Amino acid sequence: MPQLILAVSIIAFILGLTAVGRNGFFYYRPATSFYMIAVVGFIMLNLTATTLFFPDQDDSTPQAIYGAFVILSSIYCLYLSVISRRRRAVYGPVSAKRSAFLLAIGSMPFLIISARFFILGLSSHDSMGSVPWRSAISGSARGYEYLLYDSGAILLIVLISLAVRFGKIRVLIAVAFLAALLIYGGRFLAASALMIAFTIRLARRGAKVRLRRAAVWTLIILVALNLLAYLRYSVSEDIEFSPEVLAATVFRQLAGNVYDFSISYRSVDPGTAEYLVKKKMMVAMFPLAFKREDNATTFGAYLAEMADRPFEVGHRVSAVGEAYYLGGWLGLVILLLFLIGVFSFADLALKRGGEYFVLGCALVFGIFFAFFIDIAFVFTTVYLVLYISVINRLGMFFVRR
Repeated sequence: MPQLILAVSIIAFILGLTAVGRNGFFYYRPATSFYMIAVVGFIMLNLTATTLFFPDQDDSTPQAIYGAFVILSSIYCLYLSVISRRRRAVYGPVSAKRSAFLLAIGSMPFLIISARFFILGLSSHDSMGSVPWRSAISGSARGYEYLLYDSGAILLIVLISLAVRFGKIRVLIAVAFLAALLIYGGRFLAASALMIAFTIRLARRGAKVRLRRAAVWTLIILVALNLLAYLRYSVSEDIEFSPEVLAATVFRQLAGNVYDFSISYRSVDPGTAEYLVKKKMMVAMFPLAFKREDNATTFGAYLAEMADRPFEVGHRVSAVGEAYYLGGWLGLVILLLFLIGVFSFADLALKRGGEYFVLGCALVFGIFFAFFIDIAFVFTTVYLVLYISVINRLGMFFVRR
């Protein structure tokens, strides 16, 4: 049964990707295209790796849950491809001066928080011994600091997507943003910002998406993320370099979400899981009042304990798994409709231009990042969009075109 679900999901995903590559779909709907390639593609990769490496499973429900997400998302993209008109989208202008104002004003808090994270990590790591760098920072940082830190990824997206040409100064600024984003230790924040930025940039320039090239670059990014994870585990957690550790790291990166869900699914108490997810959501609604450690670890630690792997910090099952724990199959459908709605709105905002362009960038990043971190981050996304939008609006008063 898991193999049948995988086969149907692969066929649906290939058809969905084909839809993205035809009729100017990528140019006309860049946010939805990114959703299909990156979000659905990552879940498809998780599903494939889990099914191939662990084919003998008594319950195929986990594969059915994630497979249904892939299939329904692919059907939606096929539907859009059929009804879409054969015409080129007209992208509205974006003020370079106002964008520079946004980058200048918005980057100051981001850089200050990045420097604070570095100091926190350095001092806490030295005093706490072998505690991982990110864990050392999480023990002292507060929610609003992460909010300002995450805004740096949106600023990087705006910088790269609007660049006509990459001169030396612009490249140096982009590198500085990347370095600051990597200070906390998270690879995914910087990688997702780059992926989104170049997707929007290609769409605005009218470039035709080439699925082979996209697949190659996606593979390069995945390999880079795996190597960074391997180095991080080996250095910060004092794990010796070995082929076994490398293989385990690669597998966890490629199949972590579906695998983590499948090994704990039968042991989890639905009521407890629902309560813990809701608790995370409540904490995320008030990021000014809580520390990061109050938000993230409880639910993931519970899943790891139910999977009889308490030695792991926590398990992450993506928004798909959390939506299922919140509302079953109905929760999965609601999540899918929510994602479709947000990315469709982001498509309109990106094409509208002006101040709406920045809003579109913030929505694509926020929802994409929320999907892989947890549903609770959706509430943080609201604050992120508000923060960036306020600065962008101020540019309308202080900066002329």
